[in-house]
Amino acid sequence: MGKGLNGTELGAGISQRKDGIYCARYVNRLGKRKYIYDSNLRRIKQLLKQAIKEDKEKASLEYDYTLNQWFDFWFENYKKKEGMSRRYLENISHNYDLYVRDVGDIDITKFKNIDALRIVKKALKVSKTAGETVRHTLTQMMEKAFLNDIVRKNVCKSIDAQPRNKTVKQPLSKRDEKMLLKGCTNQLHKDMIEFNINTGLRISELLGLSFDEVDLDKKFIYIKHQISDYPDDNGNYFFRETKTKNARYVPLNERALIILRRNIKLRQKQLEEGTHKRYYKQHSDISKELIFVNTRGDCFTRAGFHSVLAYIKDRAIEDGYRYDCNNISPHTFRHTFATRCMEAGMTPNTVSTLLGHTSVRMTLHYVHNSIDQFNDDIVLIESI
Repeated sequence: MGKGLNGTELGAGISQRKDGIYCARYVNRLGKRKYIYDSNLRRIKQLLKQAIKEDKEKASLEYDYTLNQWFDFWFENYKKKEGMSRRYLENISHNYDLYVRDVGDIDITKFKNIDALRIVKKALKVSKTAGETVRHTLTQMMEKAFLNDIVRKNVCKSIDAQPRNKTVKQPLSKRDEKMLLKGCTNQLHKDMIEFNINTGLRISELLGLSFDEVDLDKKFIYIKHQISDYPDDNGNYFFRETKTKNARYVPLNERALIILRRNIKLRQKQLEEGTHKRYYKQHSDISKELIFVNTRGDCFTRAGFHSVLAYIKDRAIEDGYRYDCNNISPHTFRHTFATRCMEAGMTPNTVSTLLGHTSVRMTLHYVHNSIDQFNDDIVLIESI
C-alpha cells in the first residue's frame, strides 16, 4: 500500500510524488514494469484498473509473428512513414532479403542475440556497409517490437556498430586520370568515366542520363531523375527522383559536349537499326530513353560500372603504375569535379548547386587539395 503526502492510504501500486502527481505502477505479462501518471487519485485508480485488464486480455492473444512477418509489418507501417528516400528503403529491403529472409521464419520471441550476431557477421564478410545496414535494421525493428510488447527486450541493442572509415577521400590527379583513360579499351567506358569527371554527376544520374535531359545547343544537362539501384518485380529498371528530390542544371564544358554528341549519335543509330535486338530478348522499358547502355542495349547497372572500373584500374596496377589516389570509385570522379571547380575559382555555393547538394557544408566535405594544386602552391613558400 502506497501513501499520499498527507499519510493516507492510496491503494496497491500507487504513490504520490512531492509535486502532488500520483504514480501507479504494475508489472505486465512480459515482466516489464509499467507506470501511469495523473493528478487525480480517482482517475489514476481507474486508469490502473483498465491497464491491468487490457494487459490480461493481451495475454490471451497469440503473437505468432515470425521475424520475417514482423519485418514486413514494421517496414510497411513504420519505416516507410519516416519519409526516407526510395533508394534508402530499397537498400534496407534488399539487404534484409539477402541476409536475413532465409533464416527469418522463426518465432520472433525466440530470436536471440547470438542469432542476430551471426547474421550481421555474415553480412560484414561481404562488406562493411551491408553489415551495418543489417545491424541497424534489426536493431530498429526489434526496438519497435519491444515497445509494442511483442518481445521482452531488444536482443540486437548490444551489438556494436562498426567504426567509421576515416580514410580521407582524394580526388584524381591529372596523372591518374590520364593513366585511367589510357587503360580503357572500350570507347564507351572511356567516355563515361571522362564525362563523369567533367560533370560530377552521381553514378545513378550518369547511368540514368536520358535524351530529354540534354540540351546541346544551350550546352547544359537538366538532371531531373536517376536510375533505380535495383529492378522492380518484373525485372525492369526505372527512373526515380534525384537523391535530394530536386532537379538541377549542370553546364557542359567542351570535352563533355564532344562526348555527349558522339554517344547520342551512336545511340540514335543503334535504336534506328535495332542493333541490340539479336543479343537480348527483353530490355527495361526506359532503355530506349538512355544515352549510355550496356552491350546488350539495356540499362548499365551500378555493379556493372563498378566492375568495369575495377578492371581498368587493376590493369594499370599490374603494369606497375601506382595511383596517387588511394581509392578510385565512381564517387571519386564526383570529388575530383568538385575539387577542380574550386581550384578554378568557383565559389562553394556555385559548386554546391552543380553537385546538387542541400548544403555548402556537404560540398566542402567533398573538396580536397589535389596533388597538382599542392605542387603549385608550395612554390608560394618563397613569398612568405
